[in-house]
Amino acid sequence: MASRDEVPQECVVWVDVIVPVHNASGTIVETIESAMHQIIPPDVAIGPRLDVCVCCYDDGSTDNSWSLLKQLTQTYHHSDSSHLPDKREEASSVGGVKIPTRLLIHKSESGISRGAGYARNQAASLRQRFGLDDATTATNNKPNQYYCLCLLDSDDVMHKTRIAHQVGTMLALPSDDARHLTLLGCQFDRDPPDSTWHYAHWANHLLTPDRLSLEQFREITLLQPTWMLSRSRFDQLGGYIEAPAPKPTTLDAAATAATANESALEEEEEDMKHKDSSSGNDGRIYKLIHPVHDTAQTLRLAEDLRFFYAHLHAHGRLQRVASSVGPLVTYRHRAGMSQSSSTSRKLLLQLRVKAFEDNILLQQQQQQPHEHNHNRWKHGFVVWGAGRDGKDFVKSMRPQLRDRVVCFVDVDDKKIAAGHYWNPNWGKKIPIVHFSWLASNPIQQEELHNSWMNESQSNTSDCVHGRINKKRPCPTNNGGDNDNANDTSRVKDTTICKVPEVSSTPPTENSRGSPSPLLLLSKQKTTAIVRTKSLGRDFLNSLGSMPVVVCVAMYRTNGVLESNVKSIGRTEGLDLWHFS
Repeated sequence: MASRDEVPQECVVWVDVIVPVHNASGTIVETIESAMHQIIPPDVAIGPRLDVCVCCYDDGSTDNSWSLLKQLTQTYHHSDSSHLPDKREEASSVGGVKIPTRLLIHKSESGISRGAGYARNQAASLRQRFGLDDATTATNNKPNQYYCLCLLDSDDVMHKTRIAHQVGTMLALPSDDARHLTLLGCQFDRDPPDSTWHYAHWANHLLTPDRLSLEQFREITLLQPTWMLSRSRFDQLGGYIEAPAPKPTTLDAAATAATANESALEEEEEDMKHKDSSSGNDGRIYKLIHPVHDTAQTLRLAEDLRFFYAHLHAHGRLQRVASSVGPLVTYRHRAGMSQSSSTSRKLLLQLRVKAFEDNILLQQQQQQPHEHNHNRWKHGFVVWGAGRDGKDFVKSMRPQLRDRVVCFVDVDDKKIAAGHYWNPNWGKKIPIVHFSWLASNPIQQEELHNSWMNESQSNTSDCVHGRINKKRPCPTNNGGDNDNANDTSRVKDTTICKVPEVSSTPPTENSRGSPSPLLLLSKQKTTAIVRTKSLGRDFLNSLGSMPVVVCVAMYRTNGVLESNVKSIGRTEGLDLWHFS
């Protein structure tokens, strides 16, 4: 493989900016202009020259998006040139060397929208459609040449140095193989600034480089409009999943949906029969299609999530441009206008659970860093969190894989006192115990268990027990932004938790004859202890070696969850994954 020092200084890097367009007349002009005016700043050293095409595909817009695109092609007609200025030209008045850029547009012949995934695939084909396939020819014949795709939504804005910084980061990777396998993102800012604050803060500042992969099942850790990847990788993954073309009648559309569903189910059953098929070792392209919940209509949705997990399934890597560079994309929030707003929480959950099943539970043949890790998930695992998220995770699993769930663990005495979770459709009770039984070290297990047994019966504070705090944390001295946030103490909520004083008077009934909160809590803990012991010591001791899926949101418990998870002695990415 070619090292970074072996990348030819005089070759050309081709970049296609992929823009799907659907009813974007209010934003498309600013979006395209931001992509057409990219520069190489003086502080970014890029050896190869850049040849950029902004590729827009109008997916059945019913507004004047197409008219605006045609006007833009007239405006930028002078950019349709094969002249590639040398990168060593003096910086222009705008603070850098302008990158030569062409604008290519095309639209649906039928005028019928096929969805964002289809539109992205069509946009990615425009360089070849317009006879500008020199990039494909060159990269096929010369391995050191580089051709990449840069993703952008029709309502977002690229900062003027985005392409330069992302190409520079890609070229700095140590080999052709590393560049091929890397999905590269960058930081982004929001418009309006406070929209989806929790997600933006998490994606920009809490996700350190290693956590981009470790938290992959919580949410997409790299925002799609910030992606850059090699063209060869895009082709290897088969591009985006496309919904079937709509039929002219309702009956035909229903038949298409049924056919798509049946086909996905058959593929799913085949994968279950042949375990190695899920590892990607049989040459088939992995597609994240749910055999039950996907229809012809839903296949138009969540194209980013489907592609993200297909990339990871094929041993892909995740990376982000250095945080010191700052945001390179402005991510707009338009209430009710984005495709993500029409994607149900249930569908996203079902797809994420299926991705976890395919990438973790069914990857028995995938090589792991240690040989003894091969089958660690095969004989059972534990779900941390007996609340809504944990139960929804289990309910969304395939029945044959759901049987691997050994028990739930929690910190809430009320849930533990219930003894088990029962779903009549399964005919199975899943026990609920305290998380202390998960500790792999016997001494640590005893300390955690004793701490639970002896904790203050009067203290029901959320931040002491590690329950979710949905409030936005108060800003720290640096505005709450911290790029070394794997230290959970740096992201704790600044709310001060006051522990109620314990009265010297024994708990009694109140003046109305109802049990006092102290007496009620004491009964719950007693019940929890009794029901836990009824499971037997052998069962409880076996939990210390079980893999764990954590279905409690991180960074929302004043650091308590993170501390508790650390105490059980698991290794994230091997025998512990965060899901919520």
